[in-house]
Amino acid sequence: MIKKKILEEILNRAFELIQDQFGNYVIQHIVEKQGANKCLKIYQFLTGKIYDFSVHKFASNVVEKCLTLGNSKQRKEIVDEILNREDNDSLLAMVRDKYGNYVVQKMIEYSDQKTKELIIKKISTSQALKKRDGFSKHVINFIEKMGFPTPGTLAFQQQFGK
Repeated sequence: MIKKKILEEILNRAFELIQDQFGNYVIQHIVEKQGANKCLKIYQFLTGKIYDFSVHKFASNVVEKCLTLGNSKQRKEIVDEILNREDNDSLLAMVRDKYGNYVVQKMIEYSDQKTKELIIKKISTSQALKKRDGFSKHVINFIEKMGFPTPGTLAFQQQFGK
């Protein structure tokens, strides 16, 4: 009974805790221990704010944890929110961001094959990311490590048509 009340109180303050230096660890722990289906409220707090949380020093850790431990529907919703934003540059901004690049790596790692390829194509065909500079190099290296071809290679042209 007491555990339930404490959990309820934490979830009532989840929006604040997700962004807090120490509170984000509490939220991550809940996601880890309670499982994706019981942490629906945390996913609801993320909805509509995925980009903002992904480029936030502390909240980005919660987004990563949700991508890692969420069920396939929750993962898809998180990824789709970034891919379907009106400002089409969100994904690329995340790739270049010191916190967001880690979220992008998790998006790639935990997406289905079709979505992985879509994310990688958007990243790889961007003129802004042709150079491996800043934090984008981490994402490009991750894409290569995952076994996907890099821009400019014949394998890339065959797979992505550019």
